[in-house]
Amino acid sequence: MKYPTLEDIFLNFGFESEKTPGINEMNRVINGYLNRLVKAKKLSFSEANRIREQKSELETEAKAAGFGQGFLLAVKLFTAID
Repeated sequence: MKYPTLEDIFLNFGFESEKTPGINEMNRVINGYLNRLVKAKKLSFSEANRIREQKSELETEAKAAGFGQGFLLAVKLFTAID
C-alpha cells in the first residue's frame, strides 16, 4: 500500500484554493503591475499570463510547504508530551 505524501493530502483536501487576505492583496497588486506592463507594451499578454501561472504555482508550492511544516511541528508537539 502506498501512503499519501503531505502534499497529496494538501492537494486532495483542496487547501490550495484557500487564500488569506494578504495573498489576495498581493495577487491584486502583482496583477495590476502586469496589466500596466502589458498596456505600456513592455510585456506581451502571453508573457504576463505565463508570469501569472508561475506565480500561482509558486503560491501553491509555498502553501503546501507551510502545511507540511505545520504538520511536522504538530507531530513533534504531540510526541513530546509524556
